[in-house]
Amino acid sequence: MGQILGLTGAIDYFKPPFSSASPGNPGDPSVYTFLVGPEIHARIYENLSGLFFGDVGGEHTGGESMTPSISFAGGYGGGMEYSLSSRFAVRAEGDRVAASFSLINNSPQLNYSAHRTWNARASFGVAYHF
Repeated sequence: MGQILGLTGAIDYFKPPFSSASPGNPGDPSVYTFLVGPEIHARIYENLSGLFFGDVGGEHTGGESMTPSISFAGGYGGGMEYSLSSRFAVRAEGDRVAASFSLINNSPQLNYSAHRTWNARASFGVAYHF
């Protein structure tokens, strides 16, 4: 889209560690997240730039009997990017993602009230510029 505007997409999977050394959640929880949205770049110095983005999509939780198992999700974040060439760059970023799921064994008397979560994520990766 250009040097200032861009489009970002994220797909991730979370599964608690296999080790039982730390206390964990009961059950067998897993989370998949699918997000897409616009991003804005600001050149800081030579090949280094900062970026900010907002994204929307969905989040699926499994192994916990949640209702619904897929929720609307969205978030915002930012990071830094270092251009290696006109097409490739490395980046480090962090964001917060919100989603809402009904609690386990939620009774109809509570109208299946949703429990909103805000989860932080961090990532490091390679970017390709069209």
